[in-house]
Amino acid sequence: MTAQLHAEQPSFTEVIKQLNSLLKAKDYIAAYQYGDDQTFEYGGDPEFDLLVGLAAYGSEKYQEAVFAFERVLLTKPGSYLSRYYLASSYLKVDNLHAAAAELERLLTRPLTQTQREKTEALHNRVERILVNRNLTWYQQVSSSIAYDNNVNSGTDQKTITLPNIGEIQLFDTSRATRDLSYSVNYMAGYQHPISQYQWLKIDVLASYFGYAQQTQYQRFQAGFNLAYEQELLRGKVSVAGFSRPLWREVEQATSVEDLTGNVEKEIGPYRTENGISLFFQKNTSRKTSYRLGGNYSKIANDVNPQLDMTRTKISGSFQYKTKLLHTIIGHWQQDVTDDQASNYNSKDTMGVTYQVTWPITNTLVSNSYIMVENHKYDDEHPLFKEVRDEVMTALSSQLLFNSSDKLQLKLSINVQNKESNVELFSYDRLEVAGSWQYRF
Repeated sequence: MTAQLHAEQPSFTEVIKQLNSLLKAKDYIAAYQYGDDQTFEYGGDPEFDLLVGLAAYGSEKYQEAVFAFERVLLTKPGSYLSRYYLASSYLKVDNLHAAAAELERLLTRPLTQTQREKTEALHNRVERILVNRNLTWYQQVSSSIAYDNNVNSGTDQKTITLPNIGEIQLFDTSRATRDLSYSVNYMAGYQHPISQYQWLKIDVLASYFGYAQQTQYQRFQAGFNLAYEQELLRGKVSVAGFSRPLWREVEQATSVEDLTGNVEKEIGPYRTENGISLFFQKNTSRKTSYRLGGNYSKIANDVNPQLDMTRTKISGSFQYKTKLLHTIIGHWQQDVTDDQASNYNSKDTMGVTYQVTWPITNTLVSNSYIMVENHKYDDEHPLFKEVRDEVMTALSSQLLFNSSDKLQLKLSINVQNKESNVELFSYDRLEVAGSWQYRF
């Protein structure tokens, strides 16, 4: 019986002849079926696998074609037909990056003029598809409501002592004030690809913050960001320009009397920050990544030009992923006022943040952080006759529920404490908030 089975098994030459005949007749379905029946016996031979791959491709069995062409290239990496049709099969199964990589390898080989033109045409087609897929419009709306026991970051002291003046009674607006707050936010963006590895991004945002009783703290902020981004050194680099105007109900204290009496307020332009930013982000392994960034901006104060300043910020972060995502962030910021007489508002800020993200389930994520900052001011404050030196500690814990790919719900508790050598600027603050966010 064994002898009879071997007698019925067609020889390699007969199989190749039959496959060629069916392919010439463009009977791809029959060719693939015939070749598939012989794969157990002849699979692994590059000539056989090439013909089976062409039959699979012609009969629209593209994943099977990928397997066949990959087997050919294991033993004959210089095969033009196998690599070209492997790239074509990758395109058909929507593995565009693999298709582009195979075509780029092919273009480094010596090719005939016809082969090169054919390969370049397919490569350009894959590149166009990749570029068009990076062309994206996106929008996001969100809102929140919160209880805040210190909306103005005021002191809990009822009186303070000024040098050469003595003890004075603070007006209510200079002291800690609790209220309910709410916000409504909208963001829209557009990503325009320049190539597979380069693109432009435009983001526009608008946010309104309101308060149930303390309406003098309501404000409206807008933002515009234009960025050039590129994949570089197996990471991503971004260079951006931004503008962030802010409108609010203005209250300006310029004298001792203003700390103890009512100050006129009106809604209008408050300040505008214009600047540039640069950052680089890279994944160094499946578990680790880092990011470096810097900002330089000019802040123009519409209410009091003496508060105009230049801001420089440098930051760096490192992430490590286990079951949890650990992030350590360090930052340094320098604010320098344009007016030398207001140099007591100039300061250097140094801080460090530790953040841990815990994916509790596929839809529920916990995110918490602790941040410590030190603020060192440059000159003596004209009222308090001291150079301010402050430490601020912030704690935050958030619970995020991703009910879908587009909708996110969030509960958060935020705590702040600032200790200052000038008692007016020391405060404690607690905020409990709930929010939702929808991206489309």
